[in-house]
Amino acid sequence: MNRSALALLAALVLSPILQACEAEQQDRLVTLATWKQATPPAEPRVQTVALTHPVTFPPRSAAIPGAEKASLLEFLNRQSITSGTRVTVTPNAPDGTDAGLLADRMGEVRRVLAARGLVVNLAPPLQGGNPDQIAVVALKSQVAPINCPGYNAPIQLDHEGRPILNPGCAAAIDLGLMLENPNDLNQGRTLPPADAEGQSLSIQRYRTGQTYAPVTQSTTD
Repeated sequence: MNRSALALLAALVLSPILQACEAEQQDRLVTLATWKQATPPAEPRVQTVALTHPVTFPPRSAAIPGAEKASLLEFLNRQSITSGTRVTVTPNAPDGTDAGLLADRMGEVRRVLAARGLVVNLAPPLQGGNPDQIAVVALKSQVAPINCPGYNAPIQLDHEGRPILNPGCAAAIDLGLMLENPNDLNQGRTLPPADAEGQSLSIQRYRTGQTYAPVTQSTTD
């Protein structure tokens, strides 16, 4: 067998092996799209949720029982529904409902809510349902949950065998947990008036060399 035949035979034998190696190497290469596109950083978002609490009246009575009133106030406290929050009072009105009694019940619920500084809207009655029950619905802003791989969600791998991570995810979750008012994410609060006198005195002390010495404190004691 001459050299040409041996070379041809070797090429035929090694060709599938080389192709498999090349395909494996191609799978490990980072694609151009992956190289050019970075994962967008995670940011906390605000969403509005409707919180509902039912208030049940005794039959043919417009007075809120003490337990029902306490339950309503506990609901407002637990959900941090504070003064200025807009709430809606929605009654049920199946066929044969006493319109006068219904109005008295809605007024009673409205008085309890208004005493807490809430802005109360009276919605039209819903057809059907329990005629002795009125729903109190409050719209509240809260920080939407973020799926953070490795923090509160499992880590998955992409087609290149790399972990799919969300940069800044844990910091975004911590920021959402620290917010006193979630609406601050959409629009910041107006700064209070500055203390012009205090600022002027500090500048005057600096110019006259009468600045306060920094307070030193040892961390080894």
